[in-house]
Amino acid sequence: MIFRFSKGGKNKNKTAKNDNDFENLKKEVTIDEHKITLEELIDRYQTDIEHGLSNAKAGELLEKNGRNALTPPPEVPEWIKFAKLLFGGFSALLWVNRIGSFFFLEISIFRLQQFFV
Repeated sequence: MIFRFSKGGKNKNKTAKNDNDFENLKKEVTIDEHKITLEELIDRYQTDIEHGLSNAKAGELLEKNGRNALTPPPEVPEWIKFAKLLFGGFSALLWVNRIGSFFFLEISIFRLQQFFV
């Protein structure tokens, strides 16, 4: 069971859409390979227990389905990683401190100039 918490508005519609997509995906897939006999399984996948797929059938399935490989996840650009490190988390506090230091340094220099003039 999947629990989703949303504040309403757009998120509520998006959650409902995602739930509908998930339900549709569950409905489309029917797996019965574990229930059928071995002979039916061999006939369904047109294979041989001793020798496996023929080269022709393997080439045909490769053309039809593509390579059996995972797609790599999308990579985050390096400049975004750098920006997250530079401005995110504790670094943001350091930046605020640095800007505040320069601001107060200018104020103190201005006051010293007025004092000595």
